[in-house]
Amino acid sequence: MAMTVAEIKSAFNTLSAENEVIGFDFDAFDKVVTDLISERASMRADAKTKAKEAKDAENAELGKVAKEYYDSLKVGDTFSYKDASGKIWEAKKIETKSGSDKRASCELVNPPAGAKSTKRYPEFFRVVVPTEE
Repeated sequence: MAMTVAEIKSAFNTLSAENEVIGFDFDAFDKVVTDLISERASMRADAKTKAKEAKDAENAELGKVAKEYYDSLKVGDTFSYKDASGKIWEAKKIETKSGSDKRASCELVNPPAGAKSTKRYPEFFRVVVPTEE
């Protein structure tokens, strides 16, 4: 139920006995505005937190499937991954000394010009899992 500007104004008008407007309660109005701004900030923060939690849960699910796919590859096999900007890169699986299971270890097949290193370690949810048709 949304209130119109006219309804809000009339709620803060001070009326005389003859129902004539004799004043406006600016202090009460300012408090309501301050409370609304505070509530808006709180609602935005809650929405942002919920969106982040949903994205993290989605990435965790994607990561599980992608890790299974990555683990099925042999060292030297090629696969694709999507970077943060959305660009898809072709890479080959490499072996690392750390043996970390948190990221996909790979080396770019076609590195960008001027790259200092061709090795990349994308998070598993970024690995592109091919779909079977």
